[in-house]
Order: sequence, then structure tokens, then C-alpha cells
Amino acid sequence: MKAENTAISHYGYSNEPVYDKLIDKLGYLAGLWRRHKTTEIADQYQTVLRTLILLSYDDELPVDVELPEELMPVEYISLFTD
Repeated sequence: MKAENTAISHYGYSNEPVYDKLIDKLGYLAGLWRRHKTTEIADQYQTVLRTLILLSYDDELPVDVELPEELMPVEYISLFTD
């Protein structure tokens, strides 16, 4: 069972299904934003990311899941700056 969890983590999944679902949602919203570039989509993205951070998520997101830096919430940016 432990080897299975390790294998899963190598393919981008964590042992926290809530994190995985929220990151999937961020990826969906990021793709949607790239197509439509609306404030509403950016706002939804920021809400989901802030929720993830409130749940103690503090890893860097994959690049394809991120929005441009100016649209990323300050809470996320501050995780990686001094």
C-alpha cells in the first residue's frame, strides 16, 4: 500500500485528495482564463487558491496551473518571497 502512495505522488498527486481536487480546479480555471481572460474567472481562481492556502497548502503550483503573476493572490506570492 505504501508503494502505491509513493507511485501516485510521482505522477503529481498528493496524499490529500482535497488538494488534488482544488489544484485540478485551478488548472481548469487557468485554462479557461487563457481562452477568455475575464475578471470573473480570475476572481474564481483567486478564491480557490486562497482556500487551498488556508488549508495549509504551501507548495509551488505547476506553471500551467498558474495565472500571470499580477493575477496571483498576494498570499501565494508571499509564500515564496522573503
